[in-house]
Amino acid sequence: MKQETYTFHSPAKVFWHRFRKHIHDVTGMFNSVVDDWRVWLYILIPAAMIGGRFYYSWWHEVPEWSLALPFVVFSSLIALLIWASGSIITLLHEGDVLFMLQRKRWIQGILLGGSLYSMFTLIIKVCLYIVIILPFLVQRFEMDTQSVLCFLLFSITFAWVVSWLKHLVRIRSKGWRRYLWSIPFIWLPITIYVRLSSIWYKDSVILVESAMIMALLSGILLLIRLRMKGTLISDIQEDLVQRTVLTNLVLSQVMDKPRSTRSKPILMRRSQSIFRSRKPMKRLADAAIKSLLRQTNQVLLYLQFMMICVVTLIAVPSTIQWAVLLAMTALLTYSLFLHWLRFIDNEFVSMLPWSDDETPHAGVYTVRALLLPFAFIGSITWLCSLFPIWLGILLSIPCAVVLTWLGVYLLRTMMLRRN
Repeated sequence: MKQETYTFHSPAKVFWHRFRKHIHDVTGMFNSVVDDWRVWLYILIPAAMIGGRFYYSWWHEVPEWSLALPFVVFSSLIALLIWASGSIITLLHEGDVLFMLQRKRWIQGILLGGSLYSMFTLIIKVCLYIVIILPFLVQRFEMDTQSVLCFLLFSITFAWVVSWLKHLVRIRSKGWRRYLWSIPFIWLPITIYVRLSSIWYKDSVILVESAMIMALLSGILLLIRLRMKGTLISDIQEDLVQRTVLTNLVLSQVMDKPRSTRSKPILMRRSQSIFRSRKPMKRLADAAIKSLLRQTNQVLLYLQFMMICVVTLIAVPSTIQWAVLLAMTALLTYSLFLHWLRFIDNEFVSMLPWSDDETPHAGVYTVRALLLPFAFIGSITWLCSLFPIWLGILLSIPCAVVLTWLGVYLLRTMMLRRN
């Protein structure tokens, strides 16, 4: 029987084989997410409709909050998105340590192909970022087509330079040295980009000249990268990290990350009581609140939800802000209710003989205490957009109390239905 073998006679064939496999893995990961009809029904279709409605309205009239924002805010946003998403994929795999260590030309060929592919994906990403803020560039800052295209070209070449510098820093340093080297080699170019684009965003000549310098610098960095020696292990590790970013993102939404072992948590390090009362229901609520605040991922999720609420309240028209705030309060109440159920069903908590009257009251105390900060911040954001700041802050106190009461009422309803 003839044995099948897979032989590649040139680095170009190796690159195209790995490139097709990489594209297949990426598309397979996307298909695993969007293949479920519930994802389309509850997430993708509503997000597309709401986002399209806002984007369409921005082309007719930009929101009032954007009139007070200078161009530096938008250029800083583009720079941060480029820094967060910019990466270089080399397509070097673990087996290259054994089979291609002596073939420098093959490794350089794969590196060159992966680098060109990464730079092409950066073009697509930057174009997407510019398209998102394009209504503000045209309507708010009155940029013409030539200025927008020159700014786009400058942003693309800047993304190349930052991604290459970020890649070189990551493969050449580790630990605290990596953060130290990031200051001159990453954050300094970001500062230059924000400064130049904020001053000369309408000067096409300066933007094109700056883009040419950035393109030349990115070419030099590419040549330096191809001639570097002794970095194969770091290249493979970095490429593995970049290739699994999407997988990590998808899996992080499906399964919980294992809790890290800490000798002391960041919040609530000491065991003092939150409530003064020593009643069992207050003790139980005290433990439930601490169980959430001592989990860093839960605290970050709470803060992220609060930030999303603030941004949404700023973006939507003032006529529907109250409805958005009520909806966000209901969502957070339901999330805290689920946290309470997980806590009360814990095997250690359920060992104690809690009465049927103490458990619901403890749940009310827990949700009320955790809901109050969100209600206060949301009320300030809503009322300060309608009234002067001092009056908005003053009115936010009774508004937060009312929102918390509504959340507790919703919580009692969910508890009754569960029982």
